[in-house]
Amino acid sequence: MKPPHVLITTDTWGGVWTFTRELAYQLRRKNWTVTLACLGKPPDVEKQKKLAAWKVEFHSAEWRLEWMPESRSEVEKTRDWLRELVRSRSPDLLHANQFCAIGSGHSGRELLTVHSDVISWWRQVRGEAAPDDAYHAWYRQLGQTALQQAAQVTAPSRAAAEDTLRSFGLQREIFSIPNGLSPAFFHPYLEKQNYALAAGRWWDAGKQMSWLAEQDWPLPLALAGADAAPGMRPVNSRVCARNQLLGALDQRQMRQWLGHAAAMVSASRYEPFGLTALEAAFSRCLLVLSDLPSQRELWGEHALYFPAPGTAGARGGLERHLAWQQACPDAASARAHGAWRHALRQFTGERMAQRYMALYRKMLSPPRLSGNTKRPGQNAPETANQQPAVA
Repeated sequence: MKPPHVLITTDTWGGVWTFTRELAYQLRRKNWTVTLACLGKPPDVEKQKKLAAWKVEFHSAEWRLEWMPESRSEVEKTRDWLRELVRSRSPDLLHANQFCAIGSGHSGRELLTVHSDVISWWRQVRGEAAPDDAYHAWYRQLGQTALQQAAQVTAPSRAAAEDTLRSFGLQREIFSIPNGLSPAFFHPYLEKQNYALAAGRWWDAGKQMSWLAEQDWPLPLALAGADAAPGMRPVNSRVCARNQLLGALDQRQMRQWLGHAAAMVSASRYEPFGLTALEAAFSRCLLVLSDLPSQRELWGEHALYFPAPGTAGARGGLERHLAWQQACPDAASARAHGAWRHALRQFTGERMAQRYMALYRKMLSPPRLSGNTKRPGQNAPETANQQPAVA
């Protein structure tokens, strides 16, 4: 029987690219046919060479993404381009990672993954409802329509699924499929050095990178990430002398820095999943995370938590954890080892792909009457023979 063909939309501005690259890699290992449709800024030549080596067909269209202001007219061009791509390539199903991609494929064979959304971001980061202006009204309608039309919807955590439904005022089934990565690409056995790594877009207020950079912590910070959004000036931030700015790192550089880092710090106020925490866990770093429902859901007892910046006790909580890492390195190393083993059990790329393939097969199967119902954010089904990877 011919392997299914899935067309996956992606973009290169954040974790969506990491997610789709890993999913495409895992699907190709199972002999699925994969076409990637990249929206916005195209990947660099090296990334495209890797896709070619995996025999992943690649197309790109460089228009503004839906979360960017003044993007409405360009999003309409993107939708027309996607419809034509679906018509010419004839995939068996469409896996959309942006709201605007829904409606471009076959009715009943469109899956939507909501990695984050502007409305939830505004509520979590700004502490208030998103503005009632033309752009946000258009974005709300775009999200509502996509969520209603998609045959299946997924989110990277139950917390993210609940946020999405709350933001768009809907009730529907959303499966929770945590992100996954290939542990073999990371370096858990490098010699640890005396620093903690933090990574994120400096221009995204939700990441709180400037808050981390400006303060003197018990453990010096190495701070990675782009400092400018599309069409914006770089963020100017005072940086404490003990902290080090790394700028934007490629995958190889990031894995080296994480491999040597004693700890990884995330001060985010909005984090539906947090791929850097997973990369750090596979690198055997101590996880020190802002206390968000999604972080607790994913990492449980395998991480340390402090109040998110902007809430009482944020600085003191982070200081205590980093001081503990310095004072009790063996205990901190044991906690990091626990996070590593937890990631190997729960968050491998193979396990993520198995869950998505189960949903794909459900979408490709003839409809059957069923009395079963599922809650928003319920874990997606796994194949019967799937086993978690444990070192």
